[in-house]
Amino acid sequence: MRVFSINWIILGNTFYLLSYNQVGALSKVLDLGKDLAFQLVLQTTFAVDTFFFISGLLVTHRTLRKLGENQDQLNLLKFYIHRYWRLTPAFVLISALIIIAPNFGSGPIWHDKLDTLAKVCRKNWWTNLLYISNFLKPENICVPHGFYLACEMQFFLLSPVFIMTLYRKSIVGKLLLALGIFGSMVTVGILTPLFNQMPTLLFSITEPNTLPMTWNYGKIVAFLGWTVAFTCNLAVVFGVYAWNRGYLPRLVTGAVYACVSRFVWTLGLSWVVVACTNGYGGTINSLLSWKFYIPLSRVSYMVFLLHPAFIIFFSGHYRSTLYYSSCLVFYLFIAYTSVSYLGGFLCSLFYQTPFWSLERFFVSLMSKNTLSTDDDLNRDGSQNGAEDDHWLTRNKKELDLKEVGITMKNYNARWGECGTQNKVYTAKV
Repeated sequence: MRVFSINWIILGNTFYLLSYNQVGALSKVLDLGKDLAFQLVLQTTFAVDTFFFISGLLVTHRTLRKLGENQDQLNLLKFYIHRYWRLTPAFVLISALIIIAPNFGSGPIWHDKLDTLAKVCRKNWWTNLLYISNFLKPENICVPHGFYLACEMQFFLLSPVFIMTLYRKSIVGKLLLALGIFGSMVTVGILTPLFNQMPTLLFSITEPNTLPMTWNYGKIVAFLGWTVAFTCNLAVVFGVYAWNRGYLPRLVTGAVYACVSRFVWTLGLSWVVVACTNGYGGTINSLLSWKFYIPLSRVSYMVFLLHPAFIIFFSGHYRSTLYYSSCLVFYLFIAYTSVSYLGGFLCSLFYQTPFWSLERFFVSLMSKNTLSTDDDLNRDGSQNGAEDDHWLTRNKKELDLKEVGITMKNYNARWGECGTQNKVYTAKV
């Protein structure tokens, strides 16, 4: 799912970041919005929502598992530092690359493409370190696609509130989740018409015309679930076809779409996870679990950060006119994707991995110190009965998790069936 999403984003940015002042046959470009298949390109923003879904799902699974293993204890400082350390070095790298890039190339529009970005980054680079760039003058954001990382970090900071509540008070946690979902939908539905915003990215506008459980269900229910999921997600992507042909949506229609589209999209993705983990994924589960995707998914973060840079560098350096055709853009997409994965692999290997190794080193060092302290206590006889207490606590928490609809044994055993293997996920964590 992660690999498909990042490739979808690259496809969209291949069109969005193309320098159309260097493109011939622009009359063909003007008709793209009327192409039904082109709606897949226009709606690549939902690939970002897919990343939000994946991130939230994995964080919830990992944290619930650790709570069961650590006797209901969650080290928030370690929880936050781990995330910050994993995201920030690569984020800093791409910010620095944007700042120095204008000095290392040339072309007819090289400086037009890069100087503005570099100027903004020299002024606002620090907002990336604090992950507040989406709030502080977002029109002057350093690393434009970095808004996703800022949003994800902010969601991550809030996640313990929901996860701990769900773990300790199942009913209250579910009510809190429902309130958050409903509140976000209503907020978007109100702000869209209030600020005269479009419900989604549109190609052109003219005058207006008018948490998973183990479920046992039958194949009929599974078929209906897949049908509804596909229908919902296809409606979200292709339901704006008329709008992209030039028919402006009514105010209420646009507000409703903005309100429910992302929730409906996430529901469709949720069904994919539920169906695959319960043995109803079939060919889709086999496709998403293909081992070929494992190394690609591990570098997807660096690919996400690097691919716009490759697109902008090419556009700024190119010295002649490109005659537009779908075939040409498809070849550019293949080239950008290949180069982005190569760059992502090299950066992950020589840049990210050393930072991760440092983290593991310090964590292991702290663990050894903790174990040494525990051994001293045991020799003093102050830990009598600790094993029995620990066993009782672990079994109590496993019973508590059943109230949430999750037993840690089943949850961990069945996790790897949808899109990633359990042992791979454990290694990544």
